[in-house]
Amino acid sequence: MEQCGMKQLTLLRHGKSYWGPQYHSDFERPLKARGRRDAPRMGEYLATLGLLPDLIVSSPAERARQTAQLFVETVGYDGPICWEKALYAASAAALMAVLRRQPDDAEHIVLIGHNPGFEELACRLIGADAGGMSIRLPTAAAAHILLYVASWGDVQANSGQLQWLMTPRLLKSIAG
Repeated sequence: MEQCGMKQLTLLRHGKSYWGPQYHSDFERPLKARGRRDAPRMGEYLATLGLLPDLIVSSPAERARQTAQLFVETVGYDGPICWEKALYAASAAALMAVLRRQPDDAEHIVLIGHNPGFEELACRLIGADAGGMSIRLPTAAAAHILLYVASWGDVQANSGQLQWLMTPRLLKSIAG
């Protein structure tokens, strides 16, 4: 594969959320206490790696919105959060379409959203889906992918390489 540029993508799944009957729709479900703890933990992790995003794009669903706001407080990002309705309940193809519309001056984008689309997107970007493999992103997990593209408009299947996948549970066990 000719390497003429590189972008970085971090997929962050929203934190653990409530399933109570008091929420009239899936879109309204907020984070549970565990989700409120895990989102900043993932922000701290990215900050320790020096992976400050240039742009954060999030689903506007309540649990994703809360995850984004808590993540931003700890990662050191001071730009706006782009609320993108197309991330809610999106397929891998729809997520790729969102990525392709992002500005090329953003070298590192954090997408905050939902499964199963995020797991499917990660697999598609690294070519794992072609081999029948899968990636599991539990709540508040993050997957960091290097994309061998010069422009977000060039993102396609098998254009990336998984650098790491981190879960809140693993972070907690590492911290002791």
